[in-house]
Amino acid sequence: MSITKEKQHFDTCENIVQRQKVIAEQSFRLVHPNAQTRTHLTHELTLDGLKDYKFSLNEGIGGNYSEGICYIYLIHSNFRNEGKNAKVHLNLAIENPDSSVENLMNVTFYMLKDQSLPVHQLPRKIYDENYDAIFSSNGDLTLICKIAVLELEDQANKYRYSSPSPSVFMALADKFSDANINPLTPNDDLGDVILHVGENTIYCHKLVLGLTSKYFETMFTTDMKEKNAKDIPLQDFDLDTVKALLNFMYKDIIDDKVTVELLAASDMYDVMRLREICIQKLTESLDVKNVAQIWYKAYQHRMEELMQNALLFMAKNWKILHEDENVLELVENYPKFNIKLLSLLGKNQK
Repeated sequence: MSITKEKQHFDTCENIVQRQKVIAEQSFRLVHPNAQTRTHLTHELTLDGLKDYKFSLNEGIGGNYSEGICYIYLIHSNFRNEGKNAKVHLNLAIENPDSSVENLMNVTFYMLKDQSLPVHQLPRKIYDENYDAIFSSNGDLTLICKIAVLELEDQANKYRYSSPSPSVFMALADKFSDANINPLTPNDDLGDVILHVGENTIYCHKLVLGLTSKYFETMFTTDMKEKNAKDIPLQDFDLDTVKALLNFMYKDIIDDKVTVELLAASDMYDVMRLREICIQKLTESLDVKNVAQIWYKAYQHRMEELMQNALLFMAKNWKILHEDENVLELVENYPKFNIKLLSLLGKNQK
């Protein structure tokens, strides 16, 4: 990964912010190596001379080339404010090898400190040109990210950040804590539905579950038997995994280390943003000890992206892994794994 601070400005971005007071703006050149395969990178973006403003852009890049057509797309991307409350304009573009620029997005956010916003709705870009029109000669993809911090132009926006009254999201986050798990004195204030995990009881709110999970939304809005049920058993995951899942659903945070079990739970209960984050974090955590387990869990849940990332890691580290018992078990029992691994090993030897 390479980050270079750029002086380049985009007309589209400047047209949007020209009538608003800009506190600071800066462009960053973000290079994704070997981007014709899927990659996940986190870029730390600090504006010169403004220590109070700091951002990160977490990206999943995907691309392929087939029959004369090259495709490039952002699988998911999250923009995080790690500094003070701010109004931020984000401009993201692809820089092609011929120095031409293809704008992907221009958007303005009001962001609280430590708030993350998904920007995975970026459009898929399709180029009816040759491979060299997008990737560099060694397969790199370059993005240009411009950040403008804008003045909060009216009192309403200032009150939005300074008011001691909690927002709706903060209020929802406060509705789930350890007090909801195995309470000594259960009451309706803890929730209107009880999840049973083994011998444990977790009091939750149907509204939150339905808003954050397609699984629970379907359960509560169709004629499933659980629609009006007070008690719902969850049999596939342990308490720690379900607690981590619910923490994300209520608070949009992950307190603990991402595990393959949390990935499986996010997939089963259709908490899709958590699923994307788990794929990214597990890809970043791949090592010779866990790669076989991660590939197998991805295979169970048909997560092609994570399967491919694990296979690429194995191929690159085959000298270490070729005698690993867990990897050899995958080679023996899963033909799809074997074929793709052999293909990657063959490419590495060329």
